[in-house]
Amino acid sequence: MKMSFKCFLLLIFLFFCHALFSESNNFFKYENYILLYFDTDSYFFNNSDFNSYNSYLFSLYRSNQLKNTDDAVFFIYSNLGLRLYNKNDLTSFYTDFYISGLWGNDNLENNNPNNLMIKEIYFDFNYNNFIIRFGRQRFSLGDSINEYIFYDIIDALVIGYYFKYLDLKFSFDIMGIANKTEGYLFSSIQKDDENLDDFEGKKISYRTGFIINYQFIKTFFYYVYYGANKSGGADISENGLNTLNKPDNDFLFLTGLRLYYENTDFTFIYSYGKDYKIEKDRKYNSFGAVFNFKTELKNFSTYVGAGYFQPGFCGFKGFSPGEVLLYGYKGYFAYPYVGSYHFIDYSKYNTPTYIDATNTKAFVKLKNRLDIFLGIELINTMFFDTELKKYMGIENIISTDIKIESVNIDIFYGIYFPSKGYYSKIANSFINVGNDPFYTIGFKVSYLLYF
Repeated sequence: MKMSFKCFLLLIFLFFCHALFSESNNFFKYENYILLYFDTDSYFFNNSDFNSYNSYLFSLYRSNQLKNTDDAVFFIYSNLGLRLYNKNDLTSFYTDFYISGLWGNDNLENNNPNNLMIKEIYFDFNYNNFIIRFGRQRFSLGDSINEYIFYDIIDALVIGYYFKYLDLKFSFDIMGIANKTEGYLFSSIQKDDENLDDFEGKKISYRTGFIINYQFIKTFFYYVYYGANKSGGADISENGLNTLNKPDNDFLFLTGLRLYYENTDFTFIYSYGKDYKIEKDRKYNSFGAVFNFKTELKNFSTYVGAGYFQPGFCGFKGFSPGEVLLYGYKGYFAYPYVGSYHFIDYSKYNTPTYIDATNTKAFVKLKNRLDIFLGIELINTMFFDTELKKYMGIENIISTDIKIESVNIDIFYGIYFPSKGYYSKIANSFINVGNDPFYTIGFKVSYLLYF
């Protein structure tokens, strides 16, 4: 979501007025806060095509950026954000908005194309054992050390009921709307997806489901429906070019069971759905499983995570098992997942350049942290492609961080050792792939002002 800087100032002004002067609200009596955060990240990446620089190959393929070996990149960017929280007897309000920009060329000022971004904005209504939350919010299944299954920002209505050992939660979120916003008052509203004519207004993509939690057992069931849109919801009508005038009615069912106790959790999950096509439909009908374990001593902690997803599995967006290299740069996920307008599944296009991003994977992750004078963390993650039945490689990250009052400094180095036996499968005339290490080095400085 985007908003102008004037709206940003107006939100702050209204928050202060409500918190300080409202008769039903005393700023010091209730749990109100303002958090200002600022962080600056610096990165250097090289060998993202798994080929070290070669002067001969660079001159040979200088005009073909996909095949030359000079892919080193360096950049710095900053984020400035504000979180506001206001709590009353029955209601509460929370918002988190920020602005980002690259260093250089006034990107943090008048040349910033992003304007102000709203990460979360919602309000709660609490009454006895009921809670109703409405708006843009961070949502997860809960009770997992690392939520690889469902951890995403949703625009939703969430209703929860809590009674002794039993928790019930229902959610309904709008993932995408492909209708035209015509009319005098609404024509200026921007959209993400391209509009389609007709289809009787069946252009809303939504997700609904519930979570039942009893003591250490959690079960969940969700249904996803995609309306007609040009991103994949109107394939059988050729995006409205033929006379069918019906959406594909692509759908997905997702259900599973989670067991958790203290620092251990295990999730078993099953997906069933269809992506309807003119020729051959794509079917999702597979299982997945994730295990997390963490142990903590005085100055040392260890985390072990493992996951396996069968070919043909499709889920929701959650944590990627990758870190700064395979997630931050490459965008690898453990499986195809539900997007705003359609399934994010690059392998269905049979395009080799996308074969890594959303292929179903298995992974094993080990994270060790030592805190003495400063924090030192070592993360090792091995990846396997379950569709091609190939070992992909191992990502290694080492970082150190130190906190000085409200400032946190993090310095890190990462290196990924690709498997030649795997990446040779995707080599073709459009991309040149080797087996040289892909690496990064960088630092991050964060400042938090809480009051």
